[in-house]
Amino acid sequence: MVTCYPKGDLRRLLAVLGAIDQLAHPTLSNISTALGFGPTGGHTVKRLMEQATEQAGVKISRAGFAYRIDDWGPALVRDGALMAWRARQNIGTPEITDASEVEYGDIPVWRTLNQ
Repeated sequence: MVTCYPKGDLRRLLAVLGAIDQLAHPTLSNISTALGFGPTGGHTVKRLMEQATEQAGVKISRAGFAYRIDDWGPALVRDGALMAWRARQNIGTPEITDASEVEYGDIPVWRTLNQ
């Protein structure tokens, strides 16, 4: 299994949001498994969802066990989350031990004041 983005990496939060947006049935277990946290990594997914809500204003709701994004909030861009999700799904992520090694490149992550 390919290592998921390291703790503290913004792409980890974005990949969770991208998984919620793209999975057919985005339960904690399905999101966790899809991102490589394993079937018992739901607590990590839940913590990242709470962080997105508290820090970025993302509104996430739940119907039964499945989650959905109702509003991306004022700060995050959906395309950035989808890019992090697709990168994780298609090519995985090399193991990174130091978050300072991470570059975001051309991923549109934050909204600017003009958007």
